[in-house]
Amino acid sequence: AAQHRTLQICVRNDARVADDTLDEARRVVSGIYSQAGLTLLWCSDDCTVTIALRPRASDDTTRRAKDAMGYTPGGGEERGRLAFVLINRVNEIADGYSTARALVLGAAIAHELGHLLISTEHTNTGIMKAYLNQSDFRKARNGELHLTAEQARHIRNSSAP
Repeated sequence: AAQHRTLQICVRNDARVADDTLDEARRVVSGIYSQAGLTLLWCSDDCTVTIALRPRASDDTTRRAKDAMGYTPGGGEERGRLAFVLINRVNEIADGYSTARALVLGAAIAHELGHLLISTEHTNTGIMKAYLNQSDFRKARNGELHLTAEQARHIRNSSAP
């Protein structure tokens, strides 16, 4: 039977995002994952996974994905435990859509967390779309941006991480 899971998650705020923006982004992420049966415990250390907020991408990362809001390393001992969100891209997208930074940041964190928990694959709908748009951020604001039913089932039944 499916079970409710808990995940300890750290946000490493290298980009010095304002506390109120980060708090609201955490609420967005928690809402998305609670619908999938996962409770997120936001910790400062001893976490299962870490999301690092970087001010901007490195030159190497920029060459690989110019328009990505974040990325998840594909190898090494951090695989499945560490993802990065690029604050300059979050800000550009928020400004471009006249959307609250916290909503875009929350969606970016939720998306990268999905790569850690579910798959490197993108979907046609929901938080794991390759490119989120204004409609998706509106859904996030209204608590309507979700994982697919299959992704939620995978999270509930998975032992990783």
